Amino acid sequence: IILLSTVTSTVRVDVYPQLNGVGCPSSASLIATVNSITGSNRIGGTTTVCAGGDPSLLTSLATPTSATGSITYQWQSRTGTASFTNINLETGLSYDPPIPTSTTGYMRLAQSTINGVTCSIPSNVVTITLDATPLLTGTLTSTLSSQSETICFGSQDNITFGVDVVGTPTIVFYVNNSAVQTSTSKTYTVSQSVFTNNDVVKSRVINAGGCFTENTLNISVNQMTAGSILGSQAVCAGDAPLMLTSSVSGTIFG
Repeated sequence: IILLSTVTSTVRVDVYPQLNGVGCPSSASLIATVNSITGSNRIGGTTTVCAGGDPSLLTSLATPTSATGSITYQWQSRTGTASFTNINLETGLSYDPPIPTSTTGYMRLAQSTINGVTCSIPSNVVTITLDATPLLTGTLTSTLSSQSETICFGSQDNITFGVDVVGTPTIVFYVNNSAVQTSTSKTYTVSQSVFTNNDVVKSRVINAGGCFTENTLNISVNQMTAGSILGSQAVCAGDAPLMLTSSVSGTIFG
């Protein structure tokens, strides 16, 4: 007997003692339970990360339902073209993948179990690709690196920042996390007067895949006030003047 049904049904079999249904039958029946899962099972998340980058959370975009049981979930992963295998203890709607060491595919099984029989439908596959483009590194220095990037308050002289990196990658210079120059130039020149104490200059070197490395320099501004003295006086020739005294002390900032 082939039962074509999408709902739970009772199946009864009547057995007659004679051909063509003649006589009094004996009957047996059973309940056929259909373990159904309907609807879409979809996930989404990051598809490309840089070396050492942490992928974003894989989230649930759509979940199926079951008319006959409750839905549970099991996350699976694979590397390359290998078969998917279960990820231990990952049974939630979402999944936080680890930092990848190779390109890795993820999917989520939606499962319904009735009477020990588990049926499942897989989600779409989200493949997190590890960008293989080599990272470009370079040290950020300035024309005042020998003075630990210390400048005098009010100076109108220029300061030049540079990155010693191979090739001609895109380099972004930042001051306090605001981009001030984006180009393939390895240097950035600006007046020292734009800086205040504890400003931060950052360089970002971007490779062809969009991955980057960063370096920072902290700016110190040497600022002072002269203070003031007392002791204006008139003296006769040959007399010793009175001591000059400080009325307001000088200060140093930076």
